[in-house]
Amino acid sequence: MWIWILRILFGRKTTEATVLIHTPVIYQGKVFYGTTTYEVGSPDYIYARDEEKGNLVWSYKINTDGNLQGIFSQPEISGRRLYIAADDGFLPCFLVSYFN
Repeated sequence: MWIWILRILFGRKTTEATVLIHTPVIYQGKVFYGTTTYEVGSPDYIYARDEEKGNLVWSYKINTDGNLQGIFSQPEISGRRLYIAADDGFLPCFLVSYFN
């Protein structure tokens, strides 16, 4: 039986749903992942969702500046820090305790 479900499409181009290219990471009751829309100029995001209910806890918008960009890497967590490579040329680092 499902606890919660989010509609995502793994690695398939679509304009109807968020595309997830990698495996999410679960840490301290949160599910962390990044997405891409495959649409030039459309924003892409890094998300944190509550592991129990799937509620959105936090999101961070990736600046696309009119280019096709997104999140094409799996998030990594080390020493209470979340790292995820974005195709905008930056490697953001977030303090995981911020999400509690």
